[in-house]
Amino acid sequence: MKDTLSKKQILSHMVKTDINYQLHIYDSISSTNELAKKMIYMGDAVAGSIIIANMQTAGRGRIGRSFFSPIGGIYISFIFSGNQILHEEQFFLFAPCVAVCLTLEKLFDINPKIKWPNDIIMDNKKVCGILTETQMSKNGDNIIIGIGVNYSTNLKSFPNDIEAIVGSLKSHVKTLSKNKFVTELINMLNEVRTTSEYKKRMRLLKKTFMQYLVMKKSRQKHLIFIVMVDSR
Repeated sequence: MKDTLSKKQILSHMVKTDINYQLHIYDSISSTNELAKKMIYMGDAVAGSIIIANMQTAGRGRIGRSFFSPIGGIYISFIFSGNQILHEEQFFLFAPCVAVCLTLEKLFDINPKIKWPNDIIMDNKKVCGILTETQMSKNGDNIIIGIGVNYSTNLKSFPNDIEAIVGSLKSHVKTLSKNKFVTELINMLNEVRTTSEYKKRMRLLKKTFMQYLVMKKSRQKHLIFIVMVDSR
């Protein structure tokens, strides 16, 4: 049975927040982040717009690198703007990684790690990539958070040159639908954004990350920096 993304199912289980989320779902798209940029430029995006796809044909990572996005994954971009950006800088820097890890812990009872600046690691393999970008509009700054998860992805779908470094959640997913995962991720992102306990953790992550940048600047290239997220 095909695991189909459903706006109705996702919205019906989302926790109510101060953000009025608008979902846009596609089976295949060039890039969710690129569509988000286009929507902002055209004035079609509102704060809380979410773009979700089953596959990307031209996914992007950091520094313009390609992000291979085969069928079986979940590719999602969030648009935030206005006062959200002004008052929540730490949220955009650290919350996406934290929210993905906590969602994986909750749903699959696994222990993912954050490898800065934008990777989620399981068993030393990348299972998720995150790309945060800014986009100007006539109404001010906008931030796009793109998250790509190798959800039920067959590892044989990946090119040979990256097959050894990527992982998939396929063995953990079993019968858990994409709709359930997306709902939990959105709810967790809201919880991380609004809960004082998680805000404290993000301040700690920021402090640790700044220490990492100092060490990186001093050319300690041998350093592998991985932050574990404790959800207890």
